[in-house]
Amino acid sequence: MKPLVLLIVCTNLLWVVTQASAQTLYVDDDASTNGNGQSWSTAYKYLQDALHDADTNGGITEIHVGQGTYKPDQDEGGIVTPDARTATFQLLSGVALTGGYAGIGAPDPDLRDVDSNASILNGDLAGDDVPTNGPDIAHNSENSLSVLTGDDTDSSAVLDGFLIVNGNADRGGGGMRSQNGSPMVANCTFMHNAADDVEFGGGGMRSQGGNPTLTGCIFRENATGAEGGAVKIRGSITAENCLFADNRADNGGGAMMFFEEGTGSVINCVFLRNTTPDFAIGGGLWVNDSTVMVSACTFIRNAAGAGGGIIDQGQMVLVNSVFTGNEAIGPFGLGGGMVTTQSPTVTNCTFSGNTAGFQGGGMLTYSNSPTVTNCIFWGNSDAGGIDESGQIHVDTATPVVNHSNIQGGWTGLGGNNTNADPLFVDSNGTDNIPGTEDDDVRLLPGSPCIDTGDDDADIDASTSGLQPLPPTDVDGNPRIFDCHVDIGAYEFQGENIMFGDFDDNCLIDLDDYEVFEICLSLSGPGGDPFFQECSDIFDSDDDGDVDLADFSAFQIAISIDPMDNIGWLVREINAGHIGSIPAIDPTVEQVITGTGLRYFDIVTGSGDSAVGHSFVTVDYVMWLVDEVGTFIDQGSSAQFSLGGVISGFAEGVGSMNVGGVRRMFMPPELGFGEGGNPGAGVPPNAWLVFDVELLAVSD
Repeated sequence: MKPLVLLIVCTNLLWVVTQASAQTLYVDDDASTNGNGQSWSTAYKYLQDALHDADTNGGITEIHVGQGTYKPDQDEGGIVTPDARTATFQLLSGVALTGGYAGIGAPDPDLRDVDSNASILNGDLAGDDVPTNGPDIAHNSENSLSVLTGDDTDSSAVLDGFLIVNGNADRGGGGMRSQNGSPMVANCTFMHNAADDVEFGGGGMRSQGGNPTLTGCIFRENATGAEGGAVKIRGSITAENCLFADNRADNGGGAMMFFEEGTGSVINCVFLRNTTPDFAIGGGLWVNDSTVMVSACTFIRNAAGAGGGIIDQGQMVLVNSVFTGNEAIGPFGLGGGMVTTQSPTVTNCTFSGNTAGFQGGGMLTYSNSPTVTNCIFWGNSDAGGIDESGQIHVDTATPVVNHSNIQGGWTGLGGNNTNADPLFVDSNGTDNIPGTEDDDVRLLPGSPCIDTGDDDADIDASTSGLQPLPPTDVDGNPRIFDCHVDIGAYEFQGENIMFGDFDDNCLIDLDDYEVFEICLSLSGPGGDPFFQECSDIFDSDDDGDVDLADFSAFQIAISIDPMDNIGWLVREINAGHIGSIPAIDPTVEQVITGTGLRYFDIVTGSGDSAVGHSFVTVDYVMWLVDEVGTFIDQGSSAQFSLGGVISGFAEGVGSMNVGGVRRMFMPPELGFGEGGNPGAGVPPNAWLVFDVELLAVSD
């Protein structure tokens, strides 16, 4: 019986291996015809046959495509018609279509390099296209209407590692059309696609409905006679780590357009040299009646009649982004960097070297009330020069500008602004031309923009509660590196000397005063080697010594109450710089609730939720939020009724799961309020910090 058992086992193993391999199909344009797609040696020659196999037979989760060129009107099975412009590669839910494999003839056909092993999806059915000028193509009238479609797919439909070229749509989406689809598109390049219509647009891609995701993609030299030279969205989309370069739209949105109640996020993307004519708007991005988050993006040398970089006609949140060399073209050009007709929130952005033919080199605001915080507007110009109006031009609007650096000063609403040279590393770049790709608008040591921003800036004033600053800047570096957030898109990553703070703890206190008294008694340069350190920290008027004039400045500095900036104390406590309160992982994100409670989930619990339960068992430690982190109380396996504790504790613990560890910062109104708790050592109007581990919940 043993041989029979062995035969059965081996047969079952063979079946398992066959089934596993059948989950992947292989395509290579160097393959012979009559392949079955089961391996590279029997690969399909045409991609359409593999897609048809996966669609009809089931069980296929991946299609690997070798380097080469694939056209949507080609197959062996007769499913598509040769030369048919309507033929398209339809993505499939549950199937990952991946390109860039070395394929047949390579020592390792599975070697994947999307740059060296280009898998090209080509809509040039006749093979006669001729690029004439950037995105313009001759002889493309017979090209595919849409090289790809993602209609009615979900996020399990994946396109990864392809070059999509030469589509020519008459109803939008020359490279790709997605109707009610949510495909994932990664590491793809869309180039020389067009939407020649004047209504639908989206030369590279048009999405209507659904929620596609673009990651690591390049859209270059696509064009449309309508809107959205690269991408047009009616619905939702997420674009991250993408490049949009040299696209053109004749009616607006040179690279991208959101319209008709669209939503989306554009994160860490670059918009470079996208254009519209001088009568159109939004050279880089046009947000129209949509809600869009733009974060950590760079807009360089985009051009339009209005809004060279961006035009916002919707509800936009703009944060950590850079605008250089964008242009509002023509004698009536408006808003070189940006135009807004709504009330966006603009936070920690840098506008430099942007120009407008008429008004608003940096930004033009028209109606409504934009909020601008922690931003730099410097070196922008319009027909009137580089004064305040050249930086931000106000036209029937009431912008509020706080903690920003505006060349020429700011005379409108807001406060805590400056007009001092921001000290960019090299605003003109190596070519000595402002507003070009090599400009470096990071901050030099000593910049007045270092540590002078608002730590508690709300990046989305349109929503309830405080939406805190992102943890990183446009470079991906820690957003608050030293004492406070910097002004502008880049956070200075070096040491910055703060007047009066000799011990470099971001506070000017009695410890610094003791050192100041010593410095005041020194004789001057050459008399004591310690003098130079004194001068670096305490010489407020730069006259070469530390004297009574500096003492006056020091008195003002030491009188500032550090508790006016709770955000700074939160960060110092979390960094382990105050008292015995332990540090936590700096990458843990802060959550600020509508009541003002701040918390950090050090460990996310996976057990039962406290929601709906009356009692909790916890380990906890409580301190005061002060300059020394005063210890107040602690407990082990302590049981509390959530209805019988201070409201901040009930709120914070009440949303945890068992196994979770949370650090909570409570304002006085959520703690012991104006009266404090003298018996416990809590003074009036005290902020509290708790570390809590949720052990159990019960009714």
